[in-house]
Amino acid sequence: MQTFQNITAIYVREARHTDLYKISKCHKACFPNSFLAYMGLFWIRGLYSFLMSCSQDISLVAIDHSSNIVGIVSGGEKKHVNRFLKSTIKKYWYVVLFKSVICRNMRKMVIKRLILRIRKRSTRKHYHVYPNDCSCSCIDLLFIGVYPATQKKGLGTLLIRKFEKCAVDSGFDSIRLSVKKDNIAAIKFYLENGWHEVEETELTKRLEKKICIDFRKE
Repeated sequence: MQTFQNITAIYVREARHTDLYKISKCHKACFPNSFLAYMGLFWIRGLYSFLMSCSQDISLVAIDHSSNIVGIVSGGEKKHVNRFLKSTIKKYWYVVLFKSVICRNMRKMVIKRLILRIRKRSTRKHYHVYPNDCSCSCIDLLFIGVYPATQKKGLGTLLIRKFEKCAVDSGFDSIRLSVKKDNIAAIKFYLENGWHEVEETELTKRLEKKICIDFRKE
């Protein structure tokens, strides 16, 4: 098992294709009950490889003193994740079907996602936190995770601040994300870091942060 030493011995840098295996292992440890975790390291590695090849993608990793990846954050366009999953599921539909049959948790997850897709449009609520601005350039925060042994040490805050700085440097004005409503700890973390709720569905909340305001003051 990976053990945590000291956050001062950890540094954050841009992800590389040579990191993909370690990234996939970290992602699986961070999100053990996710669809990708059930599908395996091959799928996770494929997704990050696809995202890193997309324009305007921002993927960062946190490295400890032993060169282990203990945290990840990735952002870009959410449609790229959906495109990858759609094409991969279409190609390996029999694998998804097989895992759904033998794994009760995954079967429940697939059914739940289908129900959510059908119902979410009719249960959507909007909060007008920011004025509509067509000139605003926004990036989706797709994944942020910290290895279990390194959690509650400030690494999540470090990762998100580094991501926000990279987003500003890339010309983005704001960041948005979706989080499950029952993930109270994550919602609290984002609100404490200056995010605001802008939309709500039956099972998820959509949050947004104007990053240009923070970093142009610094």
